[in-house]
Amino acid sequence: MSLEIDRDSSSNPSPVHRYHGVRGALATGLVAFGLTTLPGGVGAVLIGLLLGQLAPARFLFTRFAAFGAIIGVAVVLCRLISRGETDRLVTFRSVRGEKSLGWAMIASIFLTGYLGQRMPPPTADKNSVAPSLGTVVELAGPTLSGPRFDLKDRRGHVVLVDYWATWCGPCLAELPNVRSTYEKFHDQGFEVVAVNMDDDRDALEKFLAEHPEPWPQIFFDTEEQRGFNNPLATQFGIHAIPVLMVIDRQGKLTAYGVRGGQIETAVAEALGVPVPWSRRLLNLGIDAMECFMYAMMGAPWWLLFSVVVSTTVGAVLIESSVRRRQSWHGASR
Repeated sequence: MSLEIDRDSSSNPSPVHRYHGVRGALATGLVAFGLTTLPGGVGAVLIGLLLGQLAPARFLFTRFAAFGAIIGVAVVLCRLISRGETDRLVTFRSVRGEKSLGWAMIASIFLTGYLGQRMPPPTADKNSVAPSLGTVVELAGPTLSGPRFDLKDRRGHVVLVDYWATWCGPCLAELPNVRSTYEKFHDQGFEVVAVNMDDDRDALEKFLAEHPEPWPQIFFDTEEQRGFNNPLATQFGIHAIPVLMVIDRQGKLTAYGVRGGQIETAVAEALGVPVPWSRRLLNLGIDAMECFMYAMMGAPWWLLFSVVVSTTVGAVLIESSVRRRQSWHGASR
């Protein structure tokens, strides 16, 4: 967001104010903070006016303001490291030594989302163990129809475990994807088991009567074990739904948190069914957008700060080092 300064004094004999040093870096950082926070402020106002709710408006503004502060810190550090200077406070030309800053900042946001989505969720229970890829998953419980379900009995099959509830809109939105995947791969050894998080058994039975599902529903009938007190939710530290995970034929976790078209792809891979490249590219785009949105709206602040600052500062350090080497080689010739 800076410039390459024209140093030809003959074409501009009048003195030019330059933003450089600590003051210039701080000024540029404040501008970066303001420009980043502005969309959040506008969005918060619109949400407040349209929905009449302060909580989501406050959340949006807080996220953008904190993100703007992180961007501002990164810009200040990079400006000091590169010793960049500008003749105007707001410009979209890159400062010498900071040409990699913009790309590094974008890459750091996607990297934050990627790392954040793969972090084990926090667990309130010290006995909870968040599932990790490649580990054997132990999962068992009573079903709505009576017989007890045990994942061990499904060895040799690929199993999709779906944590859901009838009151959860995103959960219901995933049901068509689960159904289509089940219908496509059931004959090839694919099974589905649902872990229901409803507090009301009647609501669940009414929903299934209107929308019958061919797979078992694990449901703990005692009041203390319903909802997010479900033992299978506390066991894995699940505090938000939907959560869908794929278990391979050996009982090992191969995919966690899959959504949309990712469900079919993850199941096909676990079954050893070839996945078209068009599907892989589509899922890659979806994954990238989810990483970006998670970084902006859901990633822990410490992770966002450390990844954005370290990535941008590292990129500027490398660029500055390369630039110095080039100047030394040029001077030695």
